[in-house]
Amino acid sequence: LWGDDVMSTRPALRLATIDTAEVGDIVKAPPAIKTGDVLGKPVRANLGVQRQYQRRIQGLVDEMYASLLWWLEAEYKRQQAKVLAYDNACPAHRRLLDHIPVFDASPATAMRQVLRQRFRQWRKRFDENAEAWARKFAEQSERAATVSTAASIGEVTGISIPTTMTRAMNNALQSIVGENASLISSIPSKDFTALEGLIMRSVRSGRQVKELREEIEKQFKLTRQRAALIAKDQTNKAMESLSRVRMYENGITEAVWIHSARVRDPRHSHVAMHGKIFVLAEGMYDPAYGGMVQPGELVGCQCTKAPVVPGFARRKNRPVVLGTVAESANDSFPETAVTPTYCPGFPVGTG
Repeated sequence: LWGDDVMSTRPALRLATIDTAEVGDIVKAPPAIKTGDVLGKPVRANLGVQRQYQRRIQGLVDEMYASLLWWLEAEYKRQQAKVLAYDNACPAHRRLLDHIPVFDASPATAMRQVLRQRFRQWRKRFDENAEAWARKFAEQSERAATVSTAASIGEVTGISIPTTMTRAMNNALQSIVGENASLISSIPSKDFTALEGLIMRSVRSGRQVKELREEIEKQFKLTRQRAALIAKDQTNKAMESLSRVRMYENGITEAVWIHSARVRDPRHSHVAMHGKIFVLAEGMYDPAYGGMVQPGELVGCQCTKAPVVPGFARRKNRPVVLGTVAESANDSFPETAVTPTYCPGFPVGTG
C-alpha cells in the first residue's frame, strides 16, 4: 500500500522498555509511534463460527455415547446373568454348561466384540461428516477473517482491500480443512481405546451396571470437553492464519501482538509480548516455548494481533502505545504507569 521510500524516511524514535516478568508488575507505556501513525484494531476470532462448529461436533459425540451406553449396558447385563447362572449351578450342571457355546464364551471377549462393532459404526459416521464439517468451518473462518481484516485496515486507512480468493488464501484454507478433518475423525479412536480399558477393568473386578455407567459418563464428559477445545482452539488458529495471509497480501508485513483476556491461566511470556511489533512472516520469540510463535499458534493461546500498515510501523519487537497516535521523537513524553493486564486501547488478559 505504501512504498519503501516512506518506510526509509521514518524519524528516530524514543523507545521506553517494559518489564513484564510477572503479572502485576508496574510497567511504563512508551509512546513509540511517530506522528500520523495509526494501528488497526485487533482481529478477533468469530464466536459464532466457534459455537456452530462446537455444536456440530458435540452433537455427534452425544449421539455416539447415547448409543454406546445402551448397547454396552445391555451386553453387560446379559454377561452378568450368564456368570450368575454359572456360579449358582451345581458341579454336574456346570459341566453341561461348559459344552454350551453361549456359556463357553468369555464375558470380556463378548464385551470387546460389542464395543468394536460400535466402534466401526461410529468411526464411519465421524469419517462421513469430518470432511464436510471441516470444509464448512474453514469457509466460514475465511469469510470472518477477511471481513475482520478488511474492517481493521479500512477503518484507519479508508482503503478497501480485495476480498477475492487467492492462491495463498486457498492454500491456507485447504490446510485448515485437512487438519480439522483429521481432528474430527480422531475422536472415536481416542475414545474407544479409553472405553475398552475401563470396560475390561469393570469385567475383571465384577462391577455393577451402575458403576459401569458412571465410568462411561465420566469419559463422555472428557470427550465433550475435548470437542469444545478443538472448536475453540481451531477457530483461533484459523482466524490468525487466514488474517495473516490477508494482511500480507495487502502489503502489511508487521503487526502488534495483543494478549488475550479469554484464557484463565496466563502465559507470562505472552503477557510480555503484549504491545510489541513483530514480523508477520516470522512471528515472535517465545522464551517459554523456545522458538518463534504466531498469535494463537500454541494450544489454548487466544492472543491476537493488530495490523501495522506500512508507513506506520517501527522497529520490530518494540513496545507501542496501543490505540493511540504518537508524536515525533523530538517531543517530550510523560511516562504512564500501567499494569501488564492493560494497555491503552485494548483489554489484556491471559493466553
